[in-house]
Amino acid sequence: RSVAADAAANLTPVTLELGGKNPVVVDPEADIAEVAANVAGSRMVNGGQVCVCPDYVFVPRSGVDEFCETVLSTWESKFGAISGNPEYTATINESNYSRIVGLIDDARAKGATVRQVVPEGEELPNAAERKVAPTLITGVTDEMEIAGDEVFGPVLSVFAYDDIAEAVDYIGARPDPLVLYWYGERGPRFDYVVGHTRSGNVYGNNFGIGMVSSAVPFGGSGQSGMGSYHGKWGFDTFSRDRAVAVSHFDYNVGDLMTPPFDAASKRQASMFLKAMTLRTKYLG
Repeated sequence: RSVAADAAANLTPVTLELGGKNPVVVDPEADIAEVAANVAGSRMVNGGQVCVCPDYVFVPRSGVDEFCETVLSTWESKFGAISGNPEYTATINESNYSRIVGLIDDARAKGATVRQVVPEGEELPNAAERKVAPTLITGVTDEMEIAGDEVFGPVLSVFAYDDIAEAVDYIGARPDPLVLYWYGERGPRFDYVVGHTRSGNVYGNNFGIGMVSSAVPFGGSGQSGMGSYHGKWGFDTFSRDRAVAVSHFDYNVGDLMTPPFDAASKRQASMFLKAMTLRTKYLG
């Protein structure tokens, strides 16, 4: 908003690729364990500090326990050590570290269930290293700060649903995310979710998959940004088209639009419009 406001003062167009709370919707027929392992890895890319990382997940109620246990076991297998481990990404700065820890503490204090993967013998969070343990939270409610704040860290919230419309309604009632993730087949339920939500992008069955190819645009919607780039869209976004039109008509087009509107001028105007229509139709 600050960048857009500064640009507006000079009537300068902007393209903003921002973040957002990226949701994941898991189809009822999806392989829960496979999806959970995939999402667990995706959440931890760069310590969760990527604008397209998943933030929260909607899982069919019957599969929530399996999903959560698989996420936790996946993290345990990946992170045998955190403190002193240069491969485990630290939080970018002290203020963001404190914010993430505060979100977790607030959720726990307000009744959420918080489960963390802490290697034996380590004490986390570690302020000196700015490292937060991989954290899974269930029972999130709207009065918790984490429900509305983009985490941008190694924390994943999980929600259960009985009807996929519950997930759609929840997502639709909140600011447009940068990415909406779908795990499952591309069928009627996929079409329903995509058709009844808004997001900058929709990625299916893998992390950030739409960013791999320059053949598709990347950008946000609403609070998650505006405009698109990558490939040709990048050239279009950061260029300004300038039309140059030169007349070779033997008459002034303006004369056709000003009185007197006699029979001859009406015929000329009609012929001109027909000619332009045909040119547009065949030449584009």
